[in-house]
Amino acid sequence: MSAATGQQLADDGAGRALRHAGPEWADEAYLALCYYAKTVDSFMTEDVRHFAHVNGLALPPDGRAWGCVMNRAVRRNQVKRLGYAPMKSPNCHADHKSVWQWVGGV
Repeated sequence: MSAATGQQLADDGAGRALRHAGPEWADEAYLALCYYAKTVDSFMTEDVRHFAHVNGLALPPDGRAWGCVMNRAVRRNQVKRLGYAPMKSPNCHADHKSVWQWVGGV
């Protein structure tokens, strides 16, 4: 068994996905996150993804790139986790993911 943790593997996969999407996409996605998060009481990453796509942001080659976008906001203390809820997308099989709240910043 590998010494890598599940979190390390997730971070590695998200990082590869973000590099593949490119720095311009990452910056645009982050701006979409900041804008959207300020307009709602709470949200899930899938809400931000939908908002960004509907408003013209291209889909990344791999959806895991959004993990790095959210981690950027977490590291900057701009969002806080409120808890967990089942995802809305049917193909996610009601998997529970984080519910976030905007707490400040750019």
